[in-house]
Amino acid sequence: MSKSDKLNLAQQRELLNLQAQSARLKLMAEQLKNGHSTSKSNLWQRSLNIVDKIPAGSLALKLANKPRRWRNKILVGVLLTTATLIASKISQSLRQQ
Repeated sequence: MSKSDKLNLAQQRELLNLQAQSARLKLMAEQLKNGHSTSKSNLWQRSLNIVDKIPAGSLALKLANKPRRWRNKILVGVLLTTATLIASKISQSLRQQ
């Protein structure tokens, strides 16, 4: 490799860095423009992270065994399953954005 090839690689690297920085700045500008919605999504993201840290298996079993009637136990189980599915869908959609 000659010295000019190394300069070209360095220039290419610098160009890629500038393009990446430009893309980051455009994203930040768009987020600032839509500042109200980003604060809501950050709140959702933080609350979902907190929920993810809770040991769901033991908590779900404790909650499902609280009611005395089987019908109520099944309803609590369905409610917990639905809440888990909704939380996972929301977190997936936030990650894709």
